[in-house]
Amino acid sequence: MPSAPVQNDIASSNDGLPPRSVFSSRLGFVMAAAGSAVGVGNIWGFPTQVADHGGAAFILVYLLMVVVLAYPMLVAEMTIGRMAQKNPVAAMGSLSDKPFWKKTGAIVGVAGIITLSLIISFYAIISGWLLAFMLEPLAKLTGMTGLASWLTSFSTSLNLIAMVAFMALTIHVVRAGVSNGIERWSKKLMPMMFILLIGLVAYIMTLEGAEQGLTMYLKPDFSHILEPSLLVNAMGQAFFSLSLGVCAIMVYGSYLSEKESLPKTAAMVTALDTSVALLAGLLVIPAMTVAQANGVTIYAADGTLLESDTLVFTVLPALFNSMGAAGSIVAMAFFTLMSIAALTSAISMLEAPG
Repeated sequence: MPSAPVQNDIASSNDGLPPRSVFSSRLGFVMAAAGSAVGVGNIWGFPTQVADHGGAAFILVYLLMVVVLAYPMLVAEMTIGRMAQKNPVAAMGSLSDKPFWKKTGAIVGVAGIITLSLIISFYAIISGWLLAFMLEPLAKLTGMTGLASWLTSFSTSLNLIAMVAFMALTIHVVRAGVSNGIERWSKKLMPMMFILLIGLVAYIMTLEGAEQGLTMYLKPDFSHILEPSLLVNAMGQAFFSLSLGVCAIMVYGSYLSEKESLPKTAAMVTALDTSVALLAGLLVIPAMTVAQANGVTIYAADGTLLESDTLVFTVLPALFNSMGAAGSIVAMAFFTLMSIAALTSAISMLEAPG
């Protein structure tokens, strides 16, 4: 699909408002918006939801929720953002001329920003862990065993240093502006994420035990299809996956050129985000059964699947350690993938108050 003509980073806005930055192309917006949507929840949350709720039965309901509910909401948020070309508080307040509804809209905008602030407060810590786990194999390969041990220690010092490092990187991208920061980085990071994801899927599929995971992922258990928990979790995953309801997409929409088709652009963002989730399932669930084939525990004592954070920071590292020298390279690639997903989402969270 062709991109819109390249524009300057600054666009004029209506009603005498100050000029507002814009994405230079449709591709730039799609990469940035998909980066906002694609986060840690896609790569570790979606696969465990699938494993817990009937395999492909969950996928079918999830896809239905994306098409029927999440996609229209994405178009709506982008429309509000582009129409208002303001921050979320002012944008929501501008939807009505009535004083009561203007105030109500502003409150909704404030609530969205507060929600994002709460999310990023713990998201930064988890993302710092991902950075640390990404560097741990490198430290191990270079013989710095003490540093490698510290990088996976979850100590207070690690938490603080890794969180500050992650937030410093996020701030660096956001400060560079829309075209030179968010768009430029998204165009580099999103293709890198896809390359890493596809490469890891291809490698995991060659390992013993992957076939069982593939069956678990692709075979639907329709006995789960009408369970309230499946329906609620599929809807929640669809909304969470596309960053809906917290103003991030609305802000990106305010930087979108008026020449772009909102339905088409939103469809591209949705397709990219959903593709990452489906590929993540092809990676994580077979990796879990490969780990199980290698003697790693993936189920709790009551027979339920281990929590997502346990799988990412305990089960998969144990799998990587069982692979010998290749395990360090695979571990570095996996946690680089996770770090990129975390960074592209954090960028949109930090940008939202703008």
